[in-house]
Amino acid sequence: MALLRDTGLSITEIAFDTGWASLGTFGRIFRDVAGESPGAIRARARATVHALGLVLACFVGAAQRPDLTIAVLEKRRRKAAAITDLQAKEVV
Repeated sequence: MALLRDTGLSITEIAFDTGWASLGTFGRIFRDVAGESPGAIRARARATVHALGLVLACFVGAAQRPDLTIAVLEKRRRKAAAITDLQAKEVV
């Protein structure tokens, strides 16, 4: 996907450069695996890059971070609350 997103190589060049002997087979297998054609993936990736230019970089970075379900400060707050609860139970 990075070759589609980050290079100017044609889809044909990408297929042959990655070892496929048949462009048709590459397209069919790619669509089966990715759920979209190589051309659709490239178009969506390029459109997304332009749209992301309007968003602050810190928000884009946070949204693209893997497994980010809650903010770091919220994790710290929950951890501190759990420690406080444990200490309170030990006192009683």
